[in-house]
Amino acid sequence: MKDPSHPLNNQLPILKIIAGSFVGAVIIFMVIAVVLFPFEKGDVPGGKPVLISYVALAVSLLVLLVIRPLVLTAMTRSATAIAEVDELESESHLSQWFQRCTITEHALLEAMGILNLTAYITERQIWSVLVATAIILWMVFRFPSRDRAQRWLENHAGDENRR
Repeated sequence: MKDPSHPLNNQLPILKIIAGSFVGAVIIFMVIAVVLFPFEKGDVPGGKPVLISYVALAVSLLVLLVIRPLVLTAMTRSATAIAEVDELESESHLSQWFQRCTITEHALLEAMGILNLTAYITERQIWSVLVATAIILWMVFRFPSRDRAQRWLENHAGDENRR
């Protein structure tokens, strides 16, 4: 049963709207890109090389595999490094940090999705759309839920108690 005073009751619906907006923006941009700039095999506008697509792929991999985990780890450490406060205040503080981490993660993923779709518009490489699709799926699988938020709070409340 839901505790009416629990901070997640107010924050989780807002967080779902924000995360949904990030996912929706990439999906809408993908639809526009594919409809306005249809793929034709071997069609590279102006015969340009596919440098932008490779750069977008490399930056996406760097952000997904290195930068995103480092940023989220640093944010998580900041969340758990708070002074000794009563349990309700601590839970409220940690739920705000969960919200910040989730928004940051989805913003990074959205940027990588849009970068790959921009590369597709520029060079018409279908695999840029596939990379953007994989990023959208990652965003959907990382969508905030009550269970995920509860696990995050329990894990990091434990970190705080160990200090």
